Amino acid sequence: MLIIAALIKTLFCHLFYRITKSQPNPDTPKTLSVTAITILLIIAVGNGLKSLNWFEQTDKSTSIALVQGNIEQSIKWQPENEMPTMQTYLAMSQPHFESSDIVIWPEAAVPRLEVISNDFLRKLI
Repeated sequence: MLIIAALIKTLFCHLFYRITKSQPNPDTPKTLSVTAITILLIIAVGNGLKSLNWFEQTDKSTSIALVQGNIEQSIKWQPENEMPTMQTYLAMSQPHFESSDIVIWPEAAVPRLEVISNDFLRKLI
């Protein structure tokens, strides 16, 4: 579905570029008719996309845990606090490992490059 949306966006961007490049005056009849056709095409495609089944309904439930370490920004990025920060998130997450299907951390929960943190991250699996 994402590919379809990207193709449609690309088509409209190309169409807009062609209209603005070929017609310096936006009030010409050709520009107005192409604009109207573009708007109608957007509406038609939008209505067509509404009829697609974007997900599959199941009876399965998923348990999700959100972990927020509440670590102050002024200390989070200091090199000596990298491991304590990661250990805080690990300690807060461990009670949820058995009861949750997914544990979500903030994007800065591991405040260093993934390559450097591989050993720590492998222990989480």
